[in-house]
Amino acid sequence: MAEYLLIAIPTITSLIGKGLINTAIKETATSTYGLLYKFVDHPEIDIILQKLDIKATLQTVKSIMHNIQIEQISEPVYISLQQLHQIMCHIADDLIKVRKMVIQYKKKWFHSWRIAEYKPYLESLKINNSILDKRLANLYKLLEI
Repeated sequence: MAEYLLIAIPTITSLIGKGLINTAIKETATSTYGLLYKFVDHPEIDIILQKLDIKATLQTVKSIMHNIQIEQISEPVYISLQQLHQIMCHIADDLIKVRKMVIQYKKKWFHSWRIAEYKPYLESLKINNSILDKRLANLYKLLEI
């Protein structure tokens, strides 16, 4: 099912109009921010999330979205916002996958002796966080113009 979500996200994001992109980004940031609080009992994941500083980035994105007026959104800014929303959806998807794998991992016998199966999703999260930072920097440049 997660594979279908990755295919559907770019399609849905491209169909969102200028009036709805602002709301979509705010809601995605809020839901992703909520997902970040679900890893408190797992120190390894919590440390990685602290290093990535995703919470602060999402708060910044929400703040920017509160200050952007729909009338100010030019075509390049709109495209940048679509791309920002798209990568935020990928980050939320990575967090959901990590959470699912942690739950499954904890149910296994001798899980403390096993290698964690959520590591590839954490690597994907690191990559997507890097992309988020680049796209946010691009949005800053476009808003300055």
